[in-house]
Amino acid sequence: MKFKKLCCLVLSGIVLASAPRFKNNTCAATQHQLREAVSSVIVAGMSIMSVPLITLMVNYIPQCIQKFKEWKASSSAKVNYSGDLRKRLTKALEPVKGQSTAIDTIISSICGWRESKQAKNPGSNGSLVIHMAGLSGTGKSMTTDIIAKILMKNEKVMHISYSSINPSSKISCAEQLFGQMPYTIGVTPIMKKTPYASQLEHNSKIVVVIDEFDKFMEKDQSLEASLWDVADTGFLSIGKDVKIDCSETVFILTSNSSRESLGLDSSKDGQKKSLSNPRYHQAFLNRITSVYFEDFSSKIYKEILSERLTYVKDYYKKTFGIIVDIDDAALDTIADELANMPEGGARNVGMFINKLFVKLYNCRLLLKTQYKNKSSKNKITLTYENSEFVEL
Repeated sequence: MKFKKLCCLVLSGIVLASAPRFKNNTCAATQHQLREAVSSVIVAGMSIMSVPLITLMVNYIPQCIQKFKEWKASSSAKVNYSGDLRKRLTKALEPVKGQSTAIDTIISSICGWRESKQAKNPGSNGSLVIHMAGLSGTGKSMTTDIIAKILMKNEKVMHISYSSINPSSKISCAEQLFGQMPYTIGVTPIMKKTPYASQLEHNSKIVVVIDEFDKFMEKDQSLEASLWDVADTGFLSIGKDVKIDCSETVFILTSNSSRESLGLDSSKDGQKKSLSNPRYHQAFLNRITSVYFEDFSSKIYKEILSERLTYVKDYYKKTFGIIVDIDDAALDTIADELANMPEGGARNVGMFINKLFVKLYNCRLLLKTQYKNKSSKNKITLTYENSEFVEL
């Protein structure tokens, strides 16, 4: 009884304290009397209805909490379908350099597909299929990882590469990945779903990344036919009269092929498709989002180098108290050298950074030998000549 009265006193005090006008216009004695009166009434009510009140709390409060969690989850899910998804994708894909046209096309495709699903458009049953073509190191893998993280929080991503199949097998690529394969238990052969098909059947609300798609196409066109069907209907056929609902699945295809070999327009100002390539059916290209990641120019390479060098400079300053300075002409020379390399893209930048670390390490050892006092010389100035870093 004393505990109930204490709770009621606290509650009545909070209620009266939250009314500024009443608090200012009422003396302290009157406020005390009112608190006592309110608490007495509440204690009397609780004494009479204590059992029904406890029963009500036990039965209905957990249900209310669960309903609130479900409402919150559904509300946060709807945010992904709104303009907030475009903002999140745009922000997250900023580190991808030199691919503004491809990135804009991908973002618009994802947002349009999600909004179509939300509106329950009769023609929105198909899966989203995105094909990213371009030479190695141009940002395709980074873009794929970011999209998977935004859409599925990296928890539901299926990675498939050309090594996942047996190229010498007579069984098609599509059947080896998403079909039913013969297995022998004892002396009895049975047909069993492949691991990828079983995973999709268990949970199809995932991102499926198929790397080296051009190599699959060199073996046969069965995978193109399967993705053609899933982009149209949202169902993936895994055998005779057996289909998996993939209407919420996002398929991302990557390949290192050139623009012309993939049937894309040879101009760099758009992502148009061409009828000239016999490897891909035009009807398939019309059903998917196909973008090309351009080769980096010297300007883009310089931007990437500047970002990496900022990290190197900060590291040496914080760790060793040494200021690293590289002249702008050296950056221009390295950027031009990178742009003239036949392939590699941004991965080649790492080679130059590793070379820079080796040079800085040697310079730091030389400083340590020549100057025992760190304050005597704490700056290293470098330039780039004849494919080597040179100290000035």
